[in-house]
Amino acid sequence: MYLPDNEIKSLIDNDVLYNAKLENVQQVSYDLTIAEFHDKGMRCDTVDVKPGNSIFVSTEEKICLPKKSCSTGFSSKQLDS
Repeated sequence: MYLPDNEIKSLIDNDVLYNAKLENVQQVSYDLTIAEFHDKGMRCDTVDVKPGNSIFVSTEEKICLPKKSCSTGFSSKQLDS
């Protein structure tokens, strides 16, 4: 199920999505803001992710989902250094 922008804004107003920026709300998505990269349990200032590999990313926003709910995140953009 996709959430339209007005429902995402409602989640911000109701403290389900903390530290959110209204300018990051899109038509049916919210663009999370990267806070830090983590690789092998360590914080990284730079990353070099090879095809097929992955890395943990923490965000500035905090999502407080109700019980029996889940969320999926994926990168729609390439990060260039």
